[in-house]
Amino acid sequence: MRTSESVFARRVTTVMRRPLALALALGLGLTPLAGIAATIIVKSSGDAGSAATCTLRQAIVSMNTGSLAGTACVNSSAIGFHSNDIINFDATTFPVGGANTITLADVSTNVLSISDAQLTLDANANGQVTIQRPSGASNSFGIIDQSQPGGGSLTLNSLTLTNGSGNSGGAILNAFANGHLTLMNCTISGNQGGLGGGIESDGFLTLIDTSVSGNSATQGGGIASRSTLTLVNSTVSGNSSFYGGGGIYIAGNLTLTNSTISGNSTVNDSGGGIYMLGGGMTLKNSTISANQVPGNRSGGGIQNNSATAPVAINSIIAGNVGPDISGSNTSPGAGSSGNIIGGNPQLGVLANNGGPTWTMLPLPGSPAIDALTCTNAPATDQRGIARPQGPQCDIGAVEATLAESTAPPMITKVFGAAAITLNSTTSLTFTLTNPNAGRSLTGVAFTDSLPAGLVVATPNGLTTTCGGTATAIAGASSASLSGTTLAGGASCTVGLSVKGTTLGVKNNSVQVTSTNGGVGNTSNATLTVGTLPTSIAKVFGTARLSLNSTTSLTFTVTNPNAGASQTGVAFTDSFPAGLEVATPNGLTNTCGGTATAVAGASSASLSGATLAGGTSCTVAVGVKGTTLGVKNNSVQVTSTTSGIGNTSNATLTVSLCTRNDTVYCEGFEAATVKTLYEGDISSARPWGVAVDSSGNVFFADYATSTVKEILAAGGYSTVNTLGSGFSLAYGLAVDASGNVFVADTYNNAVKEILAPAYTTVITLGSGFNHPAGVAVDASGNVFVADFNNNAVKKILAPGYTTVNTLGSGFSSPTGVAVDASGNVFVADFLNNAVKKILAPGYTTVNTLGSGFYKPFGVALDTSGNVFVADTFNNAVKVIMPAGGYTKIFTVSSEFANPRGVAVDASGNVFVADDFNYAVKVILAPAFPPYN
Repeated sequence: MRTSESVFARRVTTVMRRPLALALALGLGLTPLAGIAATIIVKSSGDAGSAATCTLRQAIVSMNTGSLAGTACVNSSAIGFHSNDIINFDATTFPVGGANTITLADVSTNVLSISDAQLTLDANANGQVTIQRPSGASNSFGIIDQSQPGGGSLTLNSLTLTNGSGNSGGAILNAFANGHLTLMNCTISGNQGGLGGGIESDGFLTLIDTSVSGNSATQGGGIASRSTLTLVNSTVSGNSSFYGGGGIYIAGNLTLTNSTISGNSTVNDSGGGIYMLGGGMTLKNSTISANQVPGNRSGGGIQNNSATAPVAINSIIAGNVGPDISGSNTSPGAGSSGNIIGGNPQLGVLANNGGPTWTMLPLPGSPAIDALTCTNAPATDQRGIARPQGPQCDIGAVEATLAESTAPPMITKVFGAAAITLNSTTSLTFTLTNPNAGRSLTGVAFTDSLPAGLVVATPNGLTTTCGGTATAIAGASSASLSGTTLAGGASCTVGLSVKGTTLGVKNNSVQVTSTNGGVGNTSNATLTVGTLPTSIAKVFGTARLSLNSTTSLTFTVTNPNAGASQTGVAFTDSFPAGLEVATPNGLTNTCGGTATAVAGASSASLSGATLAGGTSCTVAVGVKGTTLGVKNNSVQVTSTTSGIGNTSNATLTVSLCTRNDTVYCEGFEAATVKTLYEGDISSARPWGVAVDSSGNVFFADYATSTVKEILAAGGYSTVNTLGSGFSLAYGLAVDASGNVFVADTYNNAVKEILAPAYTTVITLGSGFNHPAGVAVDASGNVFVADFNNNAVKKILAPGYTTVNTLGSGFSSPTGVAVDASGNVFVADFLNNAVKKILAPGYTTVNTLGSGFYKPFGVALDTSGNVFVADTFNNAVKVIMPAGGYTKIFTVSSEFANPRGVAVDASGNVFVADDFNYAVKVILAPAFPPYN
């Protein structure tokens, strides 16, 4: 048995509330009277009542018992009770447009229990009357029970029932199988219950022009019915249930005519809109859309577990979250026709589209519009709109009018340029589109009132492909189009030229209209009218200059405005330290104004120049480099006309030599690189590398998940495998005793292979996630680059159980090294950086150098130089400590994806050359004296 079925079957049919009216009557000493009819008018909006009042509760008790004793209620028909009885509401107490609210007292048994055989509660003349359980009530009870054991008939007209909390029917319980409950022009909203958040019915239930919305229940969020349920021109929306039937749970026959089931949902079961347990289902011009179930459930629209196939006529079952219809019978049965099942029905959201209940209007272009003949359709739609509105009838609950089914025209406008100079012109283009594929738009028109300072140019440049009448008079401040007919799906353009007559930003908007599609969108465009700022470019005569030599420095100033001069053009270039005006100054000037460059001064300038539109000029001066280093120089230009212009930058390197060769000029020789070990892609992917005091080289082989040793004795020809049990190890380190430390990456561990046998492997610390690099200091403390934890950590010797985190701000660090002072150097892989964590506090983190691209490994020599495996730059680089780790040199760039780097006491640099499948060494003394 399904969950929903079992919950429904286990409902406790408790009817303790049903004798309430009779008990109250007997308590008041009233004797039920036999009769044939009665009409009582409710005079009070209260609930408790007294002998001087006539509340709704007193009126109901009077109808139930056939007695008016003890109340101010009057039988205004002067006829007896119990046949077609009517309760109306006083027009003074309950005026049309008034709040008209009756709040029931917070008593657990305070449901309005109705046992009158035939009763109508009619508030139609009052507009609407609300009956509610009080907000914040401590007791749970429903609003109305239809509890005539003989199967009475109850009609509710123009009532709103809210905040009910009955276990069986949050607002209304129709308790007996032969009971008849009819709701006309009612709203059942904001109630909650165990079975049927809004209504539970064991008998016949009919809803006409009624909304059931925003209710919740364990099962049947809006309605739960065991018998016959009929909806006409009604909407069930926004209800929810834990089990089946977010909108409706039905175990009998269901008929929907001109009705909408939308926005309902289940938390943990099927049937977001409707859960059909048994009986037959007939849908006629109805819409079931935008309901939903959880991802693992079925029947977003309908879960049909009945043995009977549904009959669907001119209806929409589509656009639900989850399968639109699921269960035992998913295909419409005999007599069905003209439906949209599945796909996108192109409906608007549930909204007030006119009529007594909310609906989902077919959007222009919907496949539901004008889709079929009207043979089987009701004469009007859910709103009361006559069918058809077009050549044929629409599918679903709503018949869209011509205006509703015709999308308005669309317009876009664009200037030919984002900015123009004063008194120049640009184009302005309007594009009009008819989004209706099969329907023409008539009377398409727009008038664009141009903002101040923008006029139609002379000549106007007017063009159009739209027909109708396009108008754009030279010098005018507007342009327009009228009388255009646009065929279905067609577009057309109107173009003209405009002229900017005043400075500023011109914000321009235009709206399009049509006769049959109504008002369309508004399109906006912006044009800036002004003078473009003056621009400047500067360049040194050479990129590298010998100490105390001279070169030229040339400034080129440009006026980009073709039709406007720039006045007061000026700049002052303050040279960086170690750069001055040469002697002689070599000053030249084609700009006019005043150019100044005093020999030996630290600046050059121009002032008071005038540049005609579209012209350029130059100022040149000789400069001398008086100190070594890179001279970064910038200058900004201004003008009186257009304010601040751009900033131009240039760089000059003052050096002891003039060759444009960094290695040569810094004293490098070409590095000698030798290969110690070479394999192929399957046998050698060296990632980590380390070297001991005897010159033996250790490397982590990514390809075979092993750690290997290349023995120095014998010329690096013997290769041994050390330890076992590693999984894609990345980094290595070796201590003074020859013990090898391993970042066992895919085992999320740091391990030590004990010398000299290298067979015993122990695990150090814990809590790592893809450790990538390791280093060891003189005290045996182990430092770890913890890749996936974005952290650098220290495992304390000798116990190797305490793990501390050092510094912060890392992104997937891969390499780590430690100097004699305990400072830790980190290859911060995804930050493209090399960083230093300062000892002893390990809280301060500094960035060293720049220009790295995914650096993977770091190592230190005895002088504190930092060697970097700059992996994605395919190079090994060194960062010198002098000058605060700002000076960087490339040692060698003949590698392919170098991963690890290590340095021995002699300054030889060992490299794990990943994509060359090799371990290599860059031999000393290939390097300059770094200090």
